[in-house]
Formats: sequence, C-alpha cells, structure tokens
Amino acid sequence: MQPETRMKPLRQILVPIDLGKASSDALERAVALARTFDAAITVVHVVDVPSYAYSAMAFSVADLLTPLEEAAQTQIDAAVAAIRPTLPRIRCVVRRGVAVEEILSAIGGTKADLVVMGTHGRQGLSHAFLGSVAEKIVRVSPVPVLTVRETDDTAAGAAPRALRPIHRILAPTDFSGASTYAVDWAIDFAAVLGASVTIMHAYEYSLLGLDGGLSSGELDASQRLREAARDALRQTVESRSGRGVLVTGLLREGIAWGAIAQLAASDTETDLIVMGTHGRQGVARVLIGSVAEKVVRMSRVPTITVSLPAPAVAALRRSA
Repeated sequence: MQPETRMKPLRQILVPIDLGKASSDALERAVALARTFDAAITVVHVVDVPSYAYSAMAFSVADLLTPLEEAAQTQIDAAVAAIRPTLPRIRCVVRRGVAVEEILSAIGGTKADLVVMGTHGRQGLSHAFLGSVAEKIVRVSPVPVLTVRETDDTAAGAAPRALRPIHRILAPTDFSGASTYAVDWAIDFAAVLGASVTIMHAYEYSLLGLDGGLSSGELDASQRLREAARDALRQTVESRSGRGVLVTGLLREGIAWGAIAQLAASDTETDLIVMGTHGRQGVARVLIGSVAEKVVRMSRVPTITVSLPAPAVAALRRSA
C-alpha cells in the first residue's frame, strides 16, 4: 500500500517581490524549484502606499501611483527577461493596494501551490508594531510559504546558504496534527529533490516548572519526560520508513524556536527547514507569537511553513 501523499504537485509558484536583495534571492530559489518541478512562476510586486500618505494631497491617487507602477514594471521586466530564455513560463504582474491583501488575492488568482518570498528579519519595536509582510503571509496563507532571508554569512567562494542545492531538510515536530502534516509534506518534497529529512523534537522542562534545582522526584519526572519524547520521536521516524527518503530523528532540550534556530545555525549541512504553523491570531499571537513565525524571523536557513488544509482541520476537530 502506497503512503498518502501530503504535498500537492507544484505547478504554480508565486513570488512576491519588493525589488530588494532578499526578493532577488527568493526569485532565484523559485526559479530553481520551478525547473525541478516543471512549474510556472508568477512574479508579483505590490505598489503599497498607505492611504494617509496621499489622502490630503490635491492630486489624484493615479498621479502618485502610476509612475511608481511603471518604474516597478520596468525593473521586474528586466529581471524576468534574463530568466525567460530558460524558463518560458514566467510572467510578472504589478498590483496596487495593501501588500498582504494583494498577495493573498494573487495566491487565489494564480492557483498557486507555493509562495516564495524574501524576508528581512525585522527585530525590536518595528517588528512588534508592524511585523513583516512575509510573517503575515506565513500566518494566513492557504498554501505553503518558502521564506528566504537575506544573509551576509557567505564564505569566500561558497554559494549563499539561501541558494545552495537542498540536500538535507530539518523538519521540527511537536507531534501535533499541524506539525505531523508538515513532516509528511517535507518527506514528499525531499523525495522529489533526492534529499534526506531529519525530524527534530525539542522538549521544554520549563513548561513543567522543572528548569532548575531539581529534587530527586523532579529529576525522575524529567527523565520520564525525556524518555517519552524519545519514544514518540522514534515512532514518528519508524512509521515513515520505506518512502524512498532517508529519515532520521534528533532530540534537543530547550525552547522550540530557539533550539530550531540554533541547530540550523550551527549545523551547516541543513539546507532547508520545513515546519507546520497553527496560524495563531489575536492577542495570543501578539503576546506569544508562534514558533513558525519566530523561526522565519530568526533563522538564516530558508524555511517552508505548511498549514493544515481545511479538510484536515475539520477532521482533527471531529476527532477531538
């Protein structure tokens, strides 16, 4: 019996760009994937001018935005022209509006199977108040999102980490429905690329109040927690054997997002992270954020976030 395939065939790739370096890297990564998966690419740029920037001005919105749109179209046409000889199924679109809304509209309009976009990894107060377009898309996109962060850690003569071939994929899991779905998606993705997958779980003693000064009873509980995590990880790995992909397991102690980002930074063989996202909204997200969003913000390794499709969400709710 063949295992269930979680990853839809990649036929349409959407690449939102802002004409910066991170976007250029994202487009290059998208082109490589399009060639591997025989997919078409739509490049979209949104001229996103907040209404307060022109509401009190005497001239029309068109007077303000049309020159910006024309300049963006010229730059995008030049970039696409260099790609089209070897990838004919690539087109570019310039849209006007709020970036997140227009990108989501383009996902539906193009029937995209994957979004590939750059992220700048904004930190501090600017991130707390504004977030980033990439993180907002990660949170609400109905299709997987590959984020490529601009980095400056390229060794002399080496390919940028964001662009090198994908040989090893890190797939973090907390054993929830969303992360389990993402692990299986990662294995399907790896099968096409000929890559291996390392399934990683990070366990957190602090959640149980076991983060220091352990008594003998608490030490026993912490050991049992570690053993339970190890058993769950082993079962997860073993149940995914026989799918034509080398799958291994890795257990780490620590806060999930920090352990993931630290491992990806220290392990130079990790080329890609694939992880599930729960799409947390409202106050909970503002105060806590999500592991996926934090990894997208912090990791220098390209990251694909995968959300549960609506039928799978409904099935999980019925079984709860």
